[in-house]
Amino acid sequence: MVRALWPIPKASQKHFPEFAMVKRRAAVHTMQPMRSRALLCALLLCSLGSPGCALWHRKPKPPKPAPPSALAVGTVTLVNEEGKFVLVDNGALPVPPVGGVLKCYAAAATEPSAELVATDVRKRPFTIADIREGAPHKGDRVVYIPPELQHGKKTVTGQVAAPPPQPSTAAPGFQ
Repeated sequence: MVRALWPIPKASQKHFPEFAMVKRRAAVHTMQPMRSRALLCALLLCSLGSPGCALWHRKPKPPKPAPPSALAVGTVTLVNEEGKFVLVDNGALPVPPVGGVLKCYAAAATEPSAELVATDVRKRPFTIADIREGAPHKGDRVVYIPPELQHGKKTVTGQVAAPPPQPSTAAPGFQ
C-alpha cells in the first residue's frame, strides 16, 4: 500500500477514487482550453500588427500638374514701327512675365503675325513689348508662350533662330 504524504481525512477517503478520476479527465480536457488561448493570443497579435481601418481610409494621390499651355494676355493697342515696340492692353487678363515670349495673331489666323518680348508694365493694364520679328497690327490677339513650349525657338517664318551671342572672355582691349 502506498502511503500518502499528507493525511487524508476519513470522510473524504471514500470519495477519493472519484476525485482522482475527475482529475484525470480534467487533465485530458486542459489541452482544449490551451489551444483556444494560443489561438486567441495569435489572433490578437495579428490584429495588433495589421493596419486596421487604414486600408479603407487611404488619401488620394495628388493630381499631376497640368502641362503648360499658351495663355492669352491681351490685344495690341498701339504699334510703333520706328521704336520697334507695341503696347498690349491686358484688361482683366494676366500680365506676362518680363522677358516672356509673346506671339501676335490676326483675328482669324492660326499662324502668328509677329513675335514679341515682354519688357515692362508701366501702368496697369498696359504692357510694353519689343518687336522681335514680324509685323504686328492694331487689334491682334497676344498670347504668352511658356518656355516649356518653345521647342528649338522657332521663328515666325519657320526657321530656327540663331543662338544668342556669348560674352567675350578676353581682357578688355584684346578682341
